[in-house]
Amino acid sequence: MSTKIKCILTGDSILGAKDTILSVKRGYARNFLFPMNLAIPASKGNIKNAEENKKQRQKKLAKQREEAVKIAEKLEKVVLEYKNEANIDKISITSADIAELITKTTGQDINKKNINLNEKIDKEGEYDVQINLLSDVNTHVKLIVKSSSNKTKKGK
Repeated sequence: MSTKIKCILTGDSILGAKDTILSVKRGYARNFLFPMNLAIPASKGNIKNAEENKKQRQKKLAKQREEAVKIAEKLEKVVLEYKNEANIDKISITSADIAELITKTTGQDINKKNINLNEKIDKEGEYDVQINLLSDVNTHVKLIVKSSSNKTKKGK
């Protein structure tokens, strides 16, 4: 007859988040979780450490969220201008180009993976670019694509 024991996850997995306390069958813990370093036994000291780690992680996440909200507020006010210096009819603006433009304009480094292009940017006009700073902190930046000559086309 197999009894259940309590263990603490050492990392994020399909069983749960890091430092989650689980009740699993003894054989599963001893034969799989412990040897693969996926969990440790739930002793009083380990439980105390896990709870402290959770508190530290929550503080860190709260600080990151606070910073992301400040960046989002700053970026909402920004209007980016991309000038088509070569005056080529076919241009292609990527998320890397937009990240570079944001850095030049605001001094704020944004990872290109955080930029979500809802549409292809391949001609002159105004575009709305979504930036996902965190899973729950998003903002939009207005991008205006112009040619270097004075003629501008209105459109999307």
